[in-house]
Amino acid sequence: MYFRQEYDAYVIGSYDHEPLLLEPEDIWSNADAPEMPSMMPWSESAFRKGMISAGEFMPALQDAELVQKVNGMFVFTPDGMPVLGESPQVKGFWSAEGVWITHGGGVGKAVAEWMVNGQPTMDLREADISRFHPHQLTHSYITKRGAQQYREVYDIIHPAQQMDDPRGLRTLPYHDRLEELGAYLVENAGWERPQWFEAECGAS
Repeated sequence: MYFRQEYDAYVIGSYDHEPLLLEPEDIWSNADAPEMPSMMPWSESAFRKGMISAGEFMPALQDAELVQKVNGMFVFTPDGMPVLGESPQVKGFWSAEGVWITHGGGVGKAVAEWMVNGQPTMDLREADISRFHPHQLTHSYITKRGAQQYREVYDIIHPAQQMDDPRGLRTLPYHDRLEELGAYLVENAGWERPQWFEAECGAS
């Protein structure tokens, strides 16, 4: 939940619902959008749990009427980081996508430095537009990982936590043999790699 006082009212919001996925072609155009393309129809069911939580945190909100309802659109990349830099395909076409408003100033400064000086003054490898492998650019991968990024956006994630889905995208020729030997597999750049073997657990 998040809360913000605005004059004599409160702004409340919640991420406590399953992601409401949207295909690019279903986004309204500027001409057709009732307010703006990034605002979708309100979902009572998606916000129901959040409204209950709001009343538990702030009892004065238990019977409050929602005067204005906004169902805003968020962009989540497969790894949760922005997409920054010059397009590898179109010279002079620059990207600054997947950027939240709290990061806007810093992203603007970094991309401006990059455009003018040929490189930013800080390491932006994790946000570089060219970082994705081909298997990460498929529709199914982007959909699954984007949805999971939404679910985990404010979770505390252990650095060694492995993603559960999608898996098995890139396997070695002897992958079946690794599984027979009880390999604990981790994902690295899409490859399934053995981290350790079950047989080693009993070894002295």
